Amino acid sequence: MKTLTLTAAAIAAALSLSACHPHDAHDHDHGHDHAATDQAAAGDHAHDSHLKGATDHNHDHDHDHDHDHDHDGAGHAAHVHGEGELTLIQEGNEVMVGLSLPTDSLWGFERAPQNDDERALVKQVLGQLTAGHRFFVLSSGADCEPSRVEVTPPAGLEDASASGHMELEAQWFWTCQGSVDALEVPLFKHYPDIHRLTLQRLTEQGSGGAELTPNSPSVQW
Repeated sequence: MKTLTLTAAAIAAALSLSACHPHDAHDHDHGHDHAATDQAAAGDHAHDSHLKGATDHNHDHDHDHDHDHDHDGAGHAAHVHGEGELTLIQEGNEVMVGLSLPTDSLWGFERAPQNDDERALVKQVLGQLTAGHRFFVLSSGADCEPSRVEVTPPAGLEDASASGHMELEAQWFWTCQGSVDALEVPLFKHYPDIHRLTLQRLTEQGSGGAELTPNSPSVQW
């Protein structure tokens, strides 16, 4: 069994594919019951396969809630509340779905929590994400089993004076017996402030992308 180990560089490499691959145009609306999975331990991983390189990407979108933020050392001029990025990578038997999203869409603010209620809310959401394989449904024919989760809270979350753009990153991993050729995202139902997710995928069978929304939360390729 091949094992996929990933870094931020690999995820950025997948995101850069949008410049040269057209988006899939498949809209599917399905209903499913999903069971929460066990929490998995996070770890440091080095990527030594064919998935190499990284490019900068930005969060500029046309949206009514466009806000400018200052970023220390970042290449982003602006981002859009309610919009994030998904990455799906399959190599061998392992599949990773990665999410990058402003925290406003998850717990309602992009700063450190200021009181016990806000701290409890952040803790609750982080717990939900850690057990969050149920937020994504891979194609049934691939026969996938959840394996682990890695959640990276934004820097400054423990600093009461921190404010400005805060973004959370998380990766969910599965072990699959076949090739994944479809993805559904029930995440929208659990976090209604998420309005759009831009998906980029990279597998041994090909690559491409799609725009997912609450009204069109599924894609096939």
